[in-house]
Amino acid sequence: MATLREYLNAQIKAKGSSLSAEKAKASKYKSIAAAKKAGALYYTDKNGKVMAAVYASDLSKPMTTSLRPKARPESKSVKTASQPKVRTSMLDSPKMFAPSRSPVDQLVKDTKKAIKPSASARREEALRKAIDNPGNAAAKKALEKFGPLTAVERAKIRSAEKKKNK
Repeated sequence: MATLREYLNAQIKAKGSSLSAEKAKASKYKSIAAAKKAGALYYTDKNGKVMAAVYASDLSKPMTTSLRPKARPESKSVKTASQPKVRTSMLDSPKMFAPSRSPVDQLVKDTKKAIKPSASARREEALRKAIDNPGNAAAKKALEKFGPLTAVERAKIRSAEKKKNK
């Protein structure tokens, strides 16, 4: 003999449905008999309350489906915990392992690297370009006053001057 909850859960599982989907169908049926005839699990009574469409005799019947999950079928081949099979292949990408195509290419590459200005030189050049722009009079004054300092160094000097003035 199953409880009402066990019976309803088994029926929902057998249908492959959900509780909310089954309760949503309840508004279509006004009696247990009508719901049973249509195969629904719930009906709506005269007060508008959703009720389970189950007779007492339904609960006394043995359940056809079990709430327990089915055991996995045992496979005929037994696998052991051995090392997994690993396939290896050689990479044939010319970019990864091949040396440069010719000594001339390598020489050109090294020359370009040597000629390239350092980061500080690039910064100084960018600063000169910024100062030479006609709208940067303030930058020219700052350069005359502080010299070629970084922004952090200029900020430290300004804060020290403000403290002196106070």
